[in-house]
Amino acid sequence: MNYNTIICKIILFFWIVNCIFLIPCSANSISDDPGTSYIQKIILQNYGIENNNFSLVQSKENLIYIANSNGIIQLDSKNSSLIKINGVTNLAVGSDNKIYVGTTNQFGVLATDSENNLVFKSLVDSVQLGMADLGQIKNVFSYKNDIIFCSDKTVYNWDGTKITILKTGNAHVELFKTNNLVYCNIQHIGLHRILGNEFKILPKGE
Repeated sequence: MNYNTIICKIILFFWIVNCIFLIPCSANSISDDPGTSYIQKIILQNYGIENNNFSLVQSKENLIYIANSNGIIQLDSKNSSLIKINGVTNLAVGSDNKIYVGTTNQFGVLATDSENNLVFKSLVDSVQLGMADLGQIKNVFSYKNDIIFCSDKTVYNWDGTKITILKTGNAHVELFKTNNLVYCNIQHIGLHRILGNEFKILPKGE
């Protein structure tokens, strides 16, 4: 047996071994068995929806809600639906598992109508705040059993039955949430923490 024949047999042997080990690994990597992790890329434009998103939350039922320039998209593993809302929209999931919505000159909650369709229900209209121009609701946070909506200069608290205005005035505000606590930076005043229905300035927060 010459040298070239030996080399060819060695190469053929390792090629067969590689095939034996690689084919099962490849099959496992694309398994459709329940519980197999995978990444799915969802291209919203394939559904006739703009791919411009502002906020994303997930309910306890593992439904995904995406605040999009077309409205709010509800996604499960197979289907999608669109709730029409105009403007830039921000979302939060409340302790009651409801989806709360803040948008331009409006804030509210997603609820089912008489035909069991998911629609936007305004909380502004329900309590008759009497404000024609709320501005852009730029933050929506779940805080304990309440929902906090924040515009550029005003902070509103919804406790499930009524709305309380926590802060209003000419100073700009920025809201932040960390470790289930909500903080508010009020321009020219300082950093505050929400306690109950009021802001308390933090030590050295000026």
